[in-house]
Formats: sequence, structure tokens, C-alpha cells
Amino acid sequence: MRESKDKEELRIREPKEKEELRMRESKDKEELRIREPKEKEELRMRESKDKEELRIRESKDKEKLRIRESKEKEELRIREPKDKEKLRMRESKDKEELMMREPKDKEKLRMRESKDKDKLRMRELNDKEKIRMRVKG
Repeated sequence: MRESKDKEELRIREPKEKEELRMRESKDKEELRIREPKEKEELRMRESKDKEELRIRESKDKEKLRIRESKEKEELRIREPKDKEKLRMRESKDKEELMMREPKDKEKLRMRESKDKDKLRMRELNDKEKIRMRVKG
């Protein structure tokens, strides 16, 4: 008896559930049909906004770069003559030092050569003396 009652309930309930499922699916499809274009449009708008923000940011970055390069060029333009002058002064100072040192270096060299000649002459005299002593002795 119970089985028969269950079968009857199932027979009645099954079409209702199928209809509810069909209605729910239909409703979901309709919601999706309505929502999908909205979401696509929102996505398109968001992408468009992102592209615009990127374009603006790139433009700002380019402007910043242009300004920085311009500043660097100006600094270089200002600094270059100063650097050239410093270099010219340093070269002039180096030449002066060289001119001051050159006579001293020449004198030192002359003294060293004279000293070396004296040593050589003394050595030669010593060698001659030794040879003369051997010959005598």
C-alpha cells in the first residue's frame, strides 16, 4: 500500500519538478541573455577606460622624460664650458709644473752622470793600479 502511495506521489511530483526545472532554466537563460550584453558593455567600457588611463599615463611619462632630458641638456650646456675651463687650467698647471721640474730633473741627471763618470774613472784607475802592481810584483 505504501509503495503504491509513493509511486503515485512520484508520478504527480515528477512532472511538477520537471516543469519547475524547465522554468528555472528558462529564467536563467533569460537572465543570462539580459545580463550578458550588459557585462560585455561594462567590460568594453572598463577596457576603454583602462586604455585611456594608460594613454594618459604614457603621455605623462613621455612628458616627464622630455622635461628631464631637456634639463640634462641644459645642465650639460652650462657645465661643459666649466669643465673645459677646468681641464684647460689643469693642463696649464701641469705644463707649469713640468717646466719647473724639467730643469731640476736635468740637473739631477747631469749630476748623476757626472757621479757615474767619476766612479768609472776611479774604477779604471784602480784597475790600472792593480795591473801595475801585479806587473811589478
